[in-house]
Amino acid sequence: MRLFLRKIFLFLILTLGSYIVSINLLELILPDIYKPNILYQVGDGMLKKKMRDSERISSPDVVFLGSSHAYYSFDPVFFDKIGVSSFNWGTSQQTHPQTQMVIKEYITQNKPKLVIYEVFPEIFAMSGRESMADFLNAGEPFEVSFGDIWHFDNSIALINTYLIKYSRRILGVKDKTEFFDDKESYDRGFIKETNLNNNPRNIPMLKWVPRENQLKAFEENLKLLKDLDIPVLLVIAPYPFDYKNSDDFMSYLQPKAKLLSYKEILEFDEIEDFSDFHHLNYNGVLKMNRHLIEFLTKNNYLSKS
Repeated sequence: MRLFLRKIFLFLILTLGSYIVSINLLELILPDIYKPNILYQVGDGMLKKKMRDSERISSPDVVFLGSSHAYYSFDPVFFDKIGVSSFNWGTSQQTHPQTQMVIKEYITQNKPKLVIYEVFPEIFAMSGRESMADFLNAGEPFEVSFGDIWHFDNSIALINTYLIKYSRRILGVKDKTEFFDDKESYDRGFIKETNLNNNPRNIPMLKWVPRENQLKAFEENLKLLKDLDIPVLLVIAPYPFDYKNSDDFMSYLQPKAKLLSYKEILEFDEIEDFSDFHHLNYNGVLKMNRHLIEFLTKNNYLSKS
C-alpha cells in the first residue's frame, strides 16, 4: 500500500512539474490570441506605473478609486489649481475586491482627506478575473494567494498565471522590462484621451444584475473607509446607454453614501464628449471635473483641517 501511495505521489509531482513547464513554454511561444487561459504579463504595465508613482506621492488629499471610468474621468490637474493634491488609483476593470486591496495597502497607509469612489454599474456584474490577473502580475504589495483565485469563473486562467509567475520567481527568471510610459497622456494615474467617439453604438438597454460577492466587497469597502474615518463620495461617471432597472441601482447606492450621478447631473454629447461607447474624452472630463470641484468646494469636502 505504501509503495502504491508513493507511486501516486510521484506521478502527481511529475504531472504538476510537466504541466508547469508546458504552460511556461506556451506562454513564451504562442501569441496572446492563442493562449486565452494564460493571463501572464511580461514587464511593467500601467498598474506597476501607478504603484511606483504612489510611493513618491504620499498622503494625497484626495484618492480616486474604481475602474477605467475612474482613470479616464478624474484629472489631478483640476485639483492642483485649488491647492489640493490627489492620486488616481483607478485600474482596468477594477472590481470591488481589487478596490479593497488598494484600500488596505494604500489608503490605510496614506489616509487621504477624501476618497472619491467611482461606481460603474457593470462592475458589480463582473467576475473581476481580468483585474485580479493585473494585481497578480503586479506583485508586491498586492500579493495574491492561491486561495484568492480558485473560485473565479474560468479560474484556470488565473491558476496558470499564478503557476507561471511563482515558478519563474523560484527559478530566478527575469522578464524583459517593458515600462508603461506615456508622458503626454498619463499624470498621477489619470489617462487623458482626446479622440472623439466617431462610431457611436446603438446599445440595447441592459439589465443591472449584480453579483453577491461584488455587493459584499463594496459594502466591506465602505465600512473600511468609515472605520478609517475617511469621507467617501460615490460618483457615477457618465455613459451613453441605459439600464432597464437603473432605479434599482440608484436605490441600492443612495443609502450607502453621498452620490453624484453625472449621467443625470450634466448633459454629455455621445460623440464630442466620449472617446468610445463608455469612456469620457477630455471634453467630457473638463465638464465633469469643473462641476465636481465646484460641488466639493461648496460643500466643504476639500476644506483644510
